[in-house]
Amino acid sequence: MDLRPAELMGRWYPATSEECDALLAASGEASVDGEAFGAIVPHAGWVYSGAVAYEALAAVRRQRPDADLVIVFGGHLGPRDPMRVFLGGGWETPYGPAEIASGLAEDIGMGIECDPETPDEYYDDNAVEVVMPMVKKLWPDAAFLTIGVPPTEQATKIGAEVLDLARRRGFERIVAVGSTDLTHYGPNYRYVPNGRGRVGLEWVKTVNDPQLIARMESFEANRIVWTAQRSRNACCPGAAAAAMAVAKGLGASRGVVTRYTTSYDVRPSDPEPSSFVGYVGVVLTR
Repeated sequence: MDLRPAELMGRWYPATSEECDALLAASGEASVDGEAFGAIVPHAGWVYSGAVAYEALAAVRRQRPDADLVIVFGGHLGPRDPMRVFLGGGWETPYGPAEIASGLAEDIGMGIECDPETPDEYYDDNAVEVVMPMVKKLWPDAAFLTIGVPPTEQATKIGAEVLDLARRRGFERIVAVGSTDLTHYGPNYRYVPNGRGRVGLEWVKTVNDPQLIARMESFEANRIVWTAQRSRNACCPGAAAAAMAVAKGLGASRGVVTRYTTSYDVRPSDPEPSSFVGYVGVVLTR
């Protein structure tokens, strides 16, 4: 099988399954009521957001251990960028290759306007790669589909169309994952609308990020992109909206937060917050 190389392995996450296991074992265990169909998770280096992502994904896995397809939506894309679909082969991970559902990927590539990706020609983007070892560990026997979704009003339509095509291909036990971080705040990101230091951190944690999280909790998928564009509180809102659309089609009606934090709270680098990013894990459930 031709594999898309793991460009960030050994840097953003460990290079071996044993090292990955050791790091992920430090994550907590989230308990979620209701039937779970997917999750929205962050995609920073594992030392920052790995526990947030893994707790949410593991909560889904406990309810859906026999998933036959895991769809991972991501992509740091602009509104004018086309959708991206990884067409064949697989992804290299420390847990072995994550094989793409190539027939389904080709159906999507022919049915929806997109840029194709292959193991030889692909975009460098951490939004999906950082999540792939986790989903491979949790669902080792599933097929995978990875899709980059631009932040437009079409994101929910893309999710619904992908679900329809997956069902036509015979997949019955589907899990949807949307990969996005939240507010990128501080001079490093040229975004300081509410002052520097702790006042900025508290504004992100109590005002800006909660706006988007509330949309996820109330399952307003069609408002995710609009909220993110207005408040700059997500880097991949199209991916989150598409995952919510798939989960809704499977039966989900609400989002349950498993953990929220920021990069500064995880690893304070200075006495006062300077530049930092918000992270949330949300399980999409009924």
